[in-house]
Amino acid sequence: MSIPSPAPAVADPFDLASPFERRILVHYGEVALKGRNRIQFEQSLQRTLHHRLRMADVDATVELRHDRLCVRLPPAQTIPMSNITALLREVPGIVNFAPAFHAGVSALDPEAGRVWLGRALIALAADAPPPGAGFAVRVNRAYKKFPLPSTQLERELGSAIALNTPWKRVDLTTPARTFHVDILRDGLYCHIGTQAGLGGLPLGSAGHVLALLSGGIDSPVAACLMAKRGCTVDLLHMTPSHLVQQQIEETPVAALAQQISRYAQRCRLFVLPYTHFDLAIPGDADGYGLLLFRRFLARAGAALAWQIRARAMVSGDSLGQVASQTLENLVSTSQATDMPILRPLIADDKQEIINLARRLGTYALSLAPYKDCCALLSRNPRTRSRAKHLAALEQELIPDYPALIQRTLDQQTVLTYDCGRRIDAPGDSDGG
Repeated sequence: MSIPSPAPAVADPFDLASPFERRILVHYGEVALKGRNRIQFEQSLQRTLHHRLRMADVDATVELRHDRLCVRLPPAQTIPMSNITALLREVPGIVNFAPAFHAGVSALDPEAGRVWLGRALIALAADAPPPGAGFAVRVNRAYKKFPLPSTQLERELGSAIALNTPWKRVDLTTPARTFHVDILRDGLYCHIGTQAGLGGLPLGSAGHVLALLSGGIDSPVAACLMAKRGCTVDLLHMTPSHLVQQQIEETPVAALAQQISRYAQRCRLFVLPYTHFDLAIPGDADGYGLLLFRRFLARAGAALAWQIRARAMVSGDSLGQVASQTLENLVSTSQATDMPILRPLIADDKQEIINLARRLGTYALSLAPYKDCCALLSRNPRTRSRAKHLAALEQELIPDYPALIQRTLDQQTVLTYDCGRRIDAPGDSDGG
């Protein structure tokens, strides 16, 4: 599954002082296939995009159009366009977007439109091109009542660029830059191409999940990918002993939760101690200690998921990557609970996961020194297990499993993050 890389840093004509109204045309992909439910997906994307911009103190209006969203930036908005587009790359559901100059319906008059388009494109072509680079002009006349033909406009606007800017050579086959003109019902738009978004579905359109978060590389990526597929995400992390909020905030896990919230927006980090489980299990339990713990984690996660109304759990498992992730052991873990466990990385190899982690900004955070629960429990877990045998061990070692789970849940500590920030929320607590 691909995550777009950040666009290369170039001089941005939309940050220069100009008389043109700045907008961003936002396009979505799968949302357009949703039939009668399409409007719900569009409104969900509109809400989450507006929230992402507002949390970054971007004063903007997000408008819903026929087949796109339009972000209106007021003239007083001083935040660089590159900062704003970086935010858009983190919003699930956006396939691509294009910063653009806009003129209202008055510019749909052919003469006024011709003049405005010439000035706008000259402003977009003010920078010096690379040696030998050519350009092209492409006109999309979606509003057919605009009388000037697309080909005529392309020739006229290309001449205006060649005569008045450093861009002199026309290249219609392999242009270094394409100047785009969209003629729509609400006016004229000029831009220099689209930038890739995250893709996927709008947040909140695919349900709520609880992601099991370790301090490693894989689980943060799995959480981000579920956000990309439209799920709202909460996070569960296990620690050897009870920690309060201040202690958790100093760990790499808190930094990972904060980074995940750049994509998942508002999410809660639940931290539970596995002290009671640790006291009940003697040592390595004949090589089954880690597998018993993973079943305990699945049960505790399922209980918490029911509590917060999550429909499934999410794990960063990749088939065969480590001993506890053989097919037999994954089946044994899943059979500990009726709650579904989603594994978005199940068929990815380690390098693919690392590449995703780098693009999502979680990789360096995952490398910070930190002993997660799996590393503390067992160095050499068994590679094969049967759920019936593990269940018999649990019955022998933990006769009252529901009470163990409840004691664990009673000591939960909760922190809330939103769009890359730690925030204070009513449900936050330091546990028992």
